[in-house]
Amino acid sequence: ISTIWKWTGSNWQIWSPISSVMNLINSYGIQTMYKIYTSEGFWINASGAASISVGSGNEYGVEKINLNSGWNLVGVGKDITLTDLNNFGSINTVWKWNGSSWQIWSPNSNIMNLISQYKLQSISTIEKGEGFWVNK
Repeated sequence: ISTIWKWTGSNWQIWSPISSVMNLINSYGIQTMYKIYTSEGFWINASGAASISVGSGNEYGVEKINLNSGWNLVGVGKDITLTDLNNFGSINTVWKWNGSSWQIWSPNSNIMNLISQYKLQSISTIEKGEGFWVNK
């Protein structure tokens, strides 16, 4: 792992196991990440494939998510369906990276029509442990 990033709603926080990278992060004045809380999504920059154990605990789903206005990087411990996404309330779009391209979903049928018209991939589910962006 080179770095782990998370979005706090207003800025990025970063952590690295590599001391020289942490020194560089600090020299740029970027906040250091100390914890990842329930429902926070995060990005891992790895030099190769790896299995990561993040501990154990109860599964959690969309019922534990507090969304701020604007962009939110989110993660959950259960698979999420389109029905679950509809329970978010007033949101604009949901985006997830599938490893090679973005997938998008919106409760707004006009936006979904544009997604289809431009042949963009739409989200059908978000799997347990996947990070995703919610624009509220």
